[in-house]
Amino acid sequence: ASAHPVTEYIPTNVEDFSQTPSFILTVTWPRIVQFYHPASTVCQELVDSFVGLAREIRRRSPRIPVEFHAVSCAVHTTLCEDLEIRNVPHILSYLMGSIDGSVLQRQADNTFDIDYVANRIRISLKEDERGGIGGGGGASGGGGTLINNGAVTKKHVPN
Repeated sequence: ASAHPVTEYIPTNVEDFSQTPSFILTVTWPRIVQFYHPASTVCQELVDSFVGLAREIRRRSPRIPVEFHAVSCAVHTTLCEDLEIRNVPHILSYLMGSIDGSVLQRQADNTFDIDYVANRIRISLKEDERGGIGGGGGASGGGGTLINNGAVTKKHVPN
């Protein structure tokens, strides 16, 4: 079994609670951060999709590692306030070399379009050898790879 693809944010000591976290300052690789509240049912429903997204991107981006983090706004209230996180789940993406996060959208059904995510963090994904899942929507904009409940499914939209 592989290591868990999402790192829960835990400051190194109590003083670090008020400082900028390492997942923002370590700019070597692109980062995706999910801010959540453990009591939120929407956040609970998103866990498997977020972990599935992390696994799929890590598997299909061997040359550029992408870091995935999770931050509990119940525990890290000040950090969430400092970053102006007003509702959860809230997902920010950080480009390689940048400390400025931008909002990463999810689908209405709490899934992620992996091609959209890869484009937002400016990485190229290798083709999926497990049956051709991936690739993307092409010119129609109607396709894409969705991550849901840790599984990958292909989104098809009729013409």
